[in-house]
Amino acid sequence: MICIGNSCKAQARVIDSIHQNALETKAKNAAIAAKQTIVHFVMENEDDTYGYAIFIDGNMAYRQPTIPAISGNKGFETVKQAENMAKYVIQKLKNGDNPPSVSPKEVENILSNQH
Repeated sequence: MICIGNSCKAQARVIDSIHQNALETKAKNAAIAAKQTIVHFVMENEDDTYGYAIFIDGNMAYRQPTIPAISGNKGFETVKQAENMAKYVIQKLKNGDNPPSVSPKEVENILSNQH
């Protein structure tokens, strides 16, 4: 951050306020998710790969036929990979991350931990 004069304190307060708002929103989202029924279903794609759908209180909230956060339109190679990613995304929802997002590194970790 580049500051001139007293602007550093003002900028720091704005950043702190934004951070605090984000934490409060995440806590509210987690409280809402705790009261919801969240389930996933693995689906088979036409190219014999897999994706998943996440339902919240009986309504489809997310449909992910491809591996998220990577380039291209490639589905998961196995049911287990799709299921593990869906479970990971559901955990993010329960933690208050809404909308849930995953990074390429998180995807790599999920796909490499297929025990």
